[in-house]
Amino acid sequence: MSFAKSPAPSAGSRLVRAALRKRLHQDHHLELLRGSLQIGAPLPVYRLGTAGIRKANPLTGARKSGWCYPLQAGQSKGVAFVAHCRRGPVFAGINGGAFAERLFNAADLAVRELAANAVRFEPRLVEIPVLRIYALWLFARGGQSRFVSLSHLADRPLRIERDINPRIRAAVRRSGASARLMRRE
Repeated sequence: MSFAKSPAPSAGSRLVRAALRKRLHQDHHLELLRGSLQIGAPLPVYRLGTAGIRKANPLTGARKSGWCYPLQAGQSKGVAFVAHCRRGPVFAGINGGAFAERLFNAADLAVRELAANAVRFEPRLVEIPVLRIYALWLFARGGQSRFVSLSHLADRPLRIERDINPRIRAAVRRSGASARLMRRE
């Protein structure tokens, strides 16, 4: 198994570093900003909107929306987001805590379990906010992609899945049922 890197915007790392320097003096409560901070290789972020979730293969409608930069300072982990905008890349925020920890653990799981696989994977982050689905997407051609769900932060152990579509369909059914119930009230 090998990992392919996607080219990130040249200004992305610069934006993240500048934003973190600024927050160093403002966010004393953010443990990530204490200590020697390392910025990892960025992951492209793909977002799927409501129009694409009912397709037979929903991920064909996912569009690159930005980049996720893994951050680590000692034992503290976080992610910084850079969004695509018409005027260029823009710093979009920083997140620590359970989501970041789960993303790092998902990457470790992928490396451990897919080491013997001959497929070349491109790590991505996929977001389907309307369904509250977030996953590490190990993109590979020919239907060989793998996924690690990040959505259920505490109630399920991480595992590699071959197909995320059943998870998407189940979430659509749940959201449709809850929307009908809300209309009745």
